[in-house]
Amino acid sequence: MDFSNAEKQLFDLIPAGTMCKLGMTIEAGAAGGPEDQGYLTQSRTSDALYLKAEFVVLEGQYAKRKLWKNFVLSGGKLNDNGEFLPVPSRAVLPGAVE
Repeated sequence: MDFSNAEKQLFDLIPAGTMCKLGMTIEAGAAGGPEDQGYLTQSRTSDALYLKAEFVVLEGQYAKRKLWKNFVLSGGKLNDNGEFLPVPSRAVLPGAVE
């Protein structure tokens, strides 16, 4: 795909370092076992299992803007030290399902 001639966006990107209050929704997946409550999605290209998350800015100048992120929880690639990537993703989980 060539996006070099795409129309200019009607809004600016949220600047790096901006603090925003976000709401998070996890899209249901069809992978994993009963302990995963149907939240995990299986990668089409590897053994990775991940959460598909959508974030919405709840208030302020950027309210209603959406962001998406996949949080790999198992499988997938390792870094040069043999550590799972991305490690910071696991910090989201404790408060996600309450």
